[in-house]
Amino acid sequence: MINTWDPFAVFDRLHPDAFASARSRIEPAYRPRADVRESAEAFLIDIELPGVASEDLRLEVEDGVLKVSAERKAEDEEGWRLRERHIGPLERRFRLGGAIQEDGIEARFEHGVLRVTLPKRARRRVEIQTN
Repeated sequence: MINTWDPFAVFDRLHPDAFASARSRIEPAYRPRADVRESAEAFLIDIELPGVASEDLRLEVEDGVLKVSAERKAEDEEGWRLRERHIGPLERRFRLGGAIQEDGIEARFEHGVLRVTLPKRARRRVEIQTN
């Protein structure tokens, strides 16, 4: 099972606004949208990253957490009247369960969507010995 990692989830359920200022200091300004699907062999995560160059995209696995981070750079700083699209750092984290084979993780970036394939670890059958 894959869970998105949120250090404030428990507190948010108790009091939604209590930690809003702390959250804004530790989380990046933008958290890209993601879809997670499961097949018999793997989990598939599709993350929307329009306007991000592939060389500005990073994918890391550490301590059972998949971290996707990127930097969306401004095209031109002059003449803007309205800017609604986020410019700057992007980050998304997913906690990986023990069922993921970390050394088999693959990623493909195409048309502004990063697809991460997380293969499931093969189940090991344990032989039962008898006397």
